[in-house]
Amino acid sequence: MPIEFDDATRQRILTSLERFAKEHLDAEIGLLQSELLFDFVLKLIGPSVYNQAVSDAGAYLQGKLLDLESDLHQTVEFGV
Repeated sequence: MPIEFDDATRQRILTSLERFAKEHLDAEIGLLQSELLFDFVLKLIGPSVYNQAVSDAGAYLQGKLLDLESDLHQTVEFGV
């Protein structure tokens, strides 16, 4: 499933890429070049970033569930 952005977000990213190229690479790139670069980087790292985010969210939720389970057992043990 491809990662997609709404038009406003995509435009902000492309503008940022153009500015980055100018400030850090001493290169003037236009809209087409920034789109090509963005699409390449997104395809290259997008799946890894997505998978890591899902893994991190799962671990966080698992920890919260364990905390909840512990709280429930304490409530039962103390008769609260």
